[in-house]
Amino acid sequence: MSHATLSGLPVERPVPLWVDGELIATFYCTPADLPELALGYLMGRGLLDPARLPRIRTEEAPLRVAVETAGPLGKSVPRRETAAPWTTTLAEVVRQAEDTMENTPLRQSSGGVHGASVRWPGGMVAREDIARHNAVDKAIGAGIMKEINFAGSALFTTGRLSHEMVAKAAAVGIPVVATMKYPSDLGVELAAQKGICVIGRVLSSSPEVYTGEWRLGLKLDNR
Repeated sequence: MSHATLSGLPVERPVPLWVDGELIATFYCTPADLPELALGYLMGRGLLDPARLPRIRTEEAPLRVAVETAGPLGKSVPRRETAAPWTTTLAEVVRQAEDTMENTPLRQSSGGVHGASVRWPGGMVAREDIARHNAVDKAIGAGIMKEINFAGSALFTTGRLSHEMVAKAAAVGIPVVATMKYPSDLGVELAAQKGICVIGRVLSSSPEVYTGEWRLGLKLDNR
């Protein structure tokens, strides 16, 4: 399926998410990497047990994602801690952000979409979507499928960093989150509570570290 129209506009489609025969949500998304989107979405809301991953399939007529869980969909699955003492450097985070931008072909060719990636020592997954939170869910979902250790990883996004997006990182234990734009006040507040390092304007000449500066070997004044 092509993800850009003849006029160059990015494709957006409604994609219902069914879990064990129940309609849970409808994504308005770029119709690619849908199993990753579903997995990241559900895990980010604490609805799945990481030790019991579901079966996920994409159905074409009509287009939808169907999830079959190994047990009842949870409502209070414990979230992973992000206080693990993993550290990196600001220079390394900037380099990884540059790699993220190089791995967003749809964004480069047609524009109008967001990119997100999860980086860990020796590897990366990058995904794109018309919605920034969907791109994050796709990247996290891809990381879950690869069984990466999120406690030693960083999340990158081309979009604004909201409370919801920081919560997605916290749900899987990601300790560093960087955005090419700015975080929100509630996003920074949540990151501080969860021990997450937040970096804004990461590809500018002056990246700004809002929280968790110790993870970068830094000490911020008046913070």
